[in-house]
Amino acid sequence: MASPDKDLEKLWASLLKEMFKSHGWKHTSGIHYTYVNNHLYTFIMVKYRKKSLISAELSVKFIPLDDLFWTILGMDENSKKAFSLRVNGVFSLSSKSILEWDQEISPTLAEKDLYTAVEKTIHLVNEYKNTLIDDVSFFNFLVAHKNPKSLIDKNLYLMVLLYQGNISQAKEFLKAAMTTDTGGFCIGSKTFYELALDYCTLVKIG
Repeated sequence: MASPDKDLEKLWASLLKEMFKSHGWKHTSGIHYTYVNNHLYTFIMVKYRKKSLISAELSVKFIPLDDLFWTILGMDENSKKAFSLRVNGVFSLSSKSILEWDQEISPTLAEKDLYTAVEKTIHLVNEYKNTLIDDVSFFNFLVAHKNPKSLIDKNLYLMVLLYQGNISQAKEFLKAAMTTDTGGFCIGSKTFYELALDYCTLVKIG
């Protein structure tokens, strides 16, 4: 038998799914998403820490970065697979957080409070969709809101440099980053940053 907390969590998830769907958003594995001007926006409701509280996060990434990311990993075939792979695939590029917030949920007014979270998300996307329109605007957004301690931010910064053909800057970034980081994972015997450096060399040769 499911616990009362699990039942409540399922109810909230179901309500959120219907609310986002009414705005044209899609859903996969607990993540709500939409895409505008080649940018993917994702909303995640993190498992609530208390019965009256959820943690919500809205994130964004420039979609073409995924294709370059997969090229670097030797996984070009992923570009032809289901779009949902860009949302929550094991080897997909993580998105930049726009905003994280805690949302109070009243047991008696859950639908109203969840609606508030959804409307806040839609409002934010409507604001950003007019400014995030290409790789340049995404790069400017990333630099303006960069968290030096965030591996996600570092990797996105690197990917934009590579996407824009700034190979020299990318190599400088990698050489500095590789003294302390791997990029977060390995493919075979090579780290992500080692594979990215290999890509830089190939591009230079090409």
